[in-house]
Amino acid sequence: MDTETEADLWAKSLGSLFVWRNVHDELANDTEECRKQQIQEDKACWRRSYVRSVFAYIEGNVYLLKRLTLIDFKIAEISLNSAEVAFLLEESYHLSDNGTVNTKPHYGVKIGSNIRFLFHIISEKYGINNELDVSTGVWNTFQNALKVRNRINHPKDAGDIKVSDQDIKDAVHTFEWFKASVNKLVEDATHGHHAILTKKRESMY
Repeated sequence: MDTETEADLWAKSLGSLFVWRNVHDELANDTEECRKQQIQEDKACWRRSYVRSVFAYIEGNVYLLKRLTLIDFKIAEISLNSAEVAFLLEESYHLSDNGTVNTKPHYGVKIGSNIRFLFHIISEKYGINNELDVSTGVWNTFQNALKVRNRINHPKDAGDIKVSDQDIKDAVHTFEWFKASVNKLVEDATHGHHAILTKKRESMY
């Protein structure tokens, strides 16, 4: 690794963290603003908007972190197998009749599995103890909130678009849980990433 490339990689590493923080904070602010409106007016539309905003925040963070993690793994020279790369990119591949390989987005991964994959691969590759704990009641709360989001997005009758007080509580707890979890993950991953880069730099001298 020459000096210029090393400097570029360090800059990209800091850039990834900056990009994530900006997007995270913007989406979190959207969610919190929806919650304020829902409390003030408590109309059905704000209840649905709040639930949707919680999952826009979660899914936006997971998607972005997976892309940025690929950059940081490359910087730290962490090896990945082809399946891990494909899931981080959310891509799948198929062979066309003319023998060429085509890439297409892979939308079939469930959000719960996607979250667990993100936490697992970052924890494993950086050697940090931050596997997502799904044994507590908060994981069930997340699953309940997810069912509500899916129900209001794909209603089969008028009752499906109603959001109860308990549904709102589940959405609030889900947002608070994921926000705390993802911030802790990024903090731990940043320390692990920088430790690897520091060790690599020291080994060069």
